[in-house]
Parts: sequence; C-alpha cells; structure tokens
Amino acid sequence: MRVILFTCVTVAVALATPTTSAAYLDPASGSILLQVLLGGVAGLGLMVKMFWHRVQGLVRPGKDPEHGPRG
Repeated sequence: MRVILFTCVTVAVALATPTTSAAYLDPASGSILLQVLLGGVAGLGLMVKMFWHRVQGLVRPGKDPEHGPRG
C-alpha cells in the first residue's frame, strides 16, 4: 500500500514540476562546489585512515592504535 502511495505522489510531483528552468550560476557556485568536493575527499580520507588503524589493530594485537603499546 505504501509503495503505491509513494509511486503516485512521485508521479504527481514529477508531472507538476516545470520542464525548463532558467538557472544562473555565478562564480561563487563553482567555489561552493569545489569546497563540497574537497570536504568529501577529506572526509573519505579520514574514514579510510580510521578504518585502516582498526584493521592494523586486528592484525597486530600487541599494539593499541589509540594508546600506543600495551603493557
């Protein structure tokens, strides 16, 4: 029932929206897009780094990646 309702609403919204648009992109738009891309790359790099430290912690059980050597 929800799938049918969702489909009907999606089709209604798609038919109600205009097919053409008059958009203007100023120089700041490119700057914002660049910031979004660089932020995404930085976030992805941090995520990979954290994941890699966890993998190393599993492979090398003698060292805790956050607190140094155990002992």
